[in-house]
Amino acid sequence: MVEPHVVALEQRVLEVVARVLTISAEQLRAEPSLSAHGWTSLAAMETFVALEEEFRAILDMSALARARSIEDLVKLVIDAGADG
Repeated sequence: MVEPHVVALEQRVLEVVARVLTISAEQLRAEPSLSAHGWTSLAAMETFVALEEEFRAILDMSALARARSIEDLVKLVIDAGADG
């Protein structure tokens, strides 16, 4: 069972990425692969900045470069010490 704070954190990550990609969070939830939504290096940088601002955390840029899914981004945020 996933802990409630992780579910809330995932929702916030979905909302941030959806804003950057100009799609709905529901679309991302249905297809969590970032490449399916036009993920580019520019989108990655915009997401990086937006996630750092949203969670007030310093994220690992190299981990972001390897991110391929929403799950990867959630792990990135958790690894940075943000807990929602």
